[in-house]
Amino acid sequence: MRVLIAVILVWAILFVVPFAVYGSASKFLDLKPPVGPAWRFLSGVALTKLGTALAFVALFAHSRDAWRGHWALYGAIWFVTFAASEVGDVVRMVSSTGDAILGIVSEAVYAPVSAFAISRLLR
Repeated sequence: MRVLIAVILVWAILFVVPFAVYGSASKFLDLKPPVGPAWRFLSGVALTKLGTALAFVALFAHSRDAWRGHWALYGAIWFVTFAASEVGDVVRMVSSTGDAILGIVSEAVYAPVSAFAISRLLR
């Protein structure tokens, strides 16, 4: 049951933080809204973040003894992975530099917060 709660919690963190970051930045930057219907964009984001949350929690739960007391390292490893993906999107010209920076800011928040949350929840 705790693993399921952890997945839901991490999914919520991964889903909400980027909207807060991008929403805050939209006041200052000329961000373009996603192309297409909003429900389709949000559904895609929700599914992607659910997959990430499942992997994030499953890997931690499977090797929790190795991560005991090292939640910050766990979060940092995931942050580097996420940030590398953002840089890759810029190189592939799928994302703008500004969007990638905002993504990295989001990841700098949600990776450690999620790692801390599951370290407490899955003791």
